[in-house]
Order: sequence, then C-alpha cells, then structure tokens
Amino acid sequence: EGATDEAPAARAAAPETSEAAPPGPLETFEARVVRWRRLGRKHVFIDVEVDGAEWQLACATGLFDESCERAGRLRVYAREEPGASKRGLRALRCEALHAVDTEGPAGGPAAKPKADVLCKVWAKGAKCGAACCYRHGFATATEEAWAAKVQRRREHEATREGDERDPWRARANDADRNKNQDLDDNEKKAHAGRHAEFARWLLRTFGRDVLSQGPVLDVAGGRGGLAWELQCVHGVAAVSLDPRAPKPLRRRRRKLLRKRQGALDEDADATARLMARPPDHINGLLDEAFATSPEGAALLANCSAVVGLHADEATEAIVDAGLRYGKPFAVVPCCVFADLFPERPGVRTHAELCEYLVEKAGPGARLDFLRFEGKNKVVVRAAAAPPRSARETQQGAGYAGS
Repeated sequence: EGATDEAPAARAAAPETSEAAPPGPLETFEARVVRWRRLGRKHVFIDVEVDGAEWQLACATGLFDESCERAGRLRVYAREEPGASKRGLRALRCEALHAVDTEGPAGGPAAKPKADVLCKVWAKGAKCGAACCYRHGFATATEEAWAAKVQRRREHEATREGDERDPWRARANDADRNKNQDLDDNEKKAHAGRHAEFARWLLRTFGRDVLSQGPVLDVAGGRGGLAWELQCVHGVAAVSLDPRAPKPLRRRRRKLLRKRQGALDEDADATARLMARPPDHINGLLDEAFATSPEGAALLANCSAVVGLHADEATEAIVDAGLRYGKPFAVVPCCVFADLFPERPGVRTHAELCEYLVEKAGPGARLDFLRFEGKNKVVVRAAAAPPRSARETQQGAGYAGS
C-alpha cells in the first residue's frame, strides 16, 4: 500500500480515468475512509488513512459513486499534488476510485467524534456559541499554524483599506459572525453577504418611498444577487443590466418563487406579485448605445436609482448616469483600472478612485462604508438633483490626486 505503481499491467487494470490529470507518477493503494465532503456539484474531498497517516484526496463528483459513498475502504488511483492541503496533509488528485467494502457509516463516513474535530469558527478567532460540540483547542502545531494564518488574513481583509473613517474597521474577536442576523457588534459580515448588506443599506439610506418610485437599476449585476435581494427579499422592483446572459436561479430560489406563485390569489397586492417573480435582466452595457435605445432611454428616465456593487469598468459610468439623469446613485468601487482610464488625473489606488468619484459628483455626494469584508466603501448621492449635460458630467471632476 502507498507504493508507486507505473506498471502497464496495473494501469490497464485501473478503471477509466478522468481527463487533464496533473503530472506525476500514478499511485495505487488501499485506504481507510475517515470522512468525505462535497464542494459544490463538481468536487469531492476525501480524508483517508494510509499506514497510520492521514491524507486528503480530491476527485471529480463523477468518480465518487454511491458505492464509494458507503465504502469503509477504497482502492485509489491518484497522483500527488504539488503542495500540501490547508491542514498540512499530503494531497492527491484521484483518477479513479473502487469501493473495497461497503461497511462505512450510513450518511457518509465520520470516524472521528465531533469532540475530536477542531472547531473552525473558534480557530478563526470568532464566537461559535456555548452549545458548540467541536474541539476548542489545538491538537497539533499544524492546526495552530493554520488558524494563525487565517486570523492574519481576516485582520488584513478588515483593515487593508487603512481608512480610519470606516466604523467597522475595529473588530471584536468574540463577535458572533452569523451574517443572517443584525447583531450589535463590531464584526464585519462575510464577503458572501455583500448583496444582502448592500440592499439593506440602500433601504436605510434612500428609503423605501424613494426606491419604490421606479425600478432600481443594478448595473453590472452579474448573477443578479443584488437585484434578487431588493426585489425578492425586500419587495423593491429591480432590473439587472449586465452584458452576460443570466444564469439559471439556484434550486432553492426556484422553489421559493414557485411556492409564492402558488400562494397568489386575486386579492394579492402588487408587492406580493412582485416578490413572486425573478428580477428582470437586460443584456447590455451602460453606454451611449444603451442610453439612446428605446429600452435604455425609458429605463434611465424612469428608474428610481442607479446602483452598482463592485461594478469594475462600469463604476464611473454609474456615477455619470446618476449625474446626467438627475437620479440618486450609489456605487461600491472595486478595481481601479488605472491603465484603462488614463483620463482620470492622479487616480492609481482604490482610495484615490473613491475620492475622485465623490469630487466629480459634487454637492450632495459623500463616502460611506458597508458592513462586510473586502472593498466596502460606497460613493453615494441619496437625493435627486437637476440633470447635467453630458459635457458637464465629464467636466465635473476636479480631483488632482494626492
């Protein structure tokens, strides 16, 4: 077991392998399954024990069939990865798997009791609750080193902008990180909760009455995460504008909309009907061609606000649209693209981009901060203003850099 096997006869006996295998010798061995877990729909990670040592296997979902799910031992055909896993284990990528027996625990192998498994929430320096059944304490130096690395990364994410004005910059190590609750602490929400956090901020800042005057135009909305939060969570109509075609809704969201549609009756109000359908999506760019098209002109004239979350190249275009059409706007800048926009004087960093946009927008515009990790500065003008001409919009910035 654990030996390198490059013999043609052994390879001929191996099942059909996956494509694009990483370079390195093919190894064949039997291993005891410790635990396994799926990562999305494409990957499975399996912790196995070989000669008393714990290794980590990665394989495509198609290789990990039902017999492997029930197996206590596996015949593995794999090649070693260049580096170790995050927990310092030897990492291998599987080309094929065979179930040796089917005596593994039902519902997925889990040989270690929960009390022997390191609590990842505790290890990251956060609060997991008094009822936590996982281990609070490091068993190996590898675990301690991994936890220190994660904590350093989290601190960097919280403070990398270096802006003392950010009210969420200071972090409470014992704060509860449940992003589904509005808890009164100094903990930033996870980056994955940015759409929900931005939607709540928009409602607090603009007000429901303002946002309900027309659809909110979400520029460079990607998969429509922000539009979904506004329309299907908060009942505010939203339209996503993005050059990419929308991806199908996740199964959970499709199921939710079917349930809401089934509950509609003739007495259902407009908000209930709005929240029972997905937000509209328009394939396009926020450019002059869109603004002069019948659909684009009508949307820009009738929308209640123009917003964007990490809109990349469309960031300044969102501010320009708000100024040109006199609309409230809010944009969370991300990448600067200094070489792509050389006409921006002295703008090379994220902080300089934010200040540039605030000065370009002029009176009523300000800088605020959102409660999530990563780029969380938002340039906002919460009230409508007289429209500017295209020339006035382009000449609006007087930023000279630092």
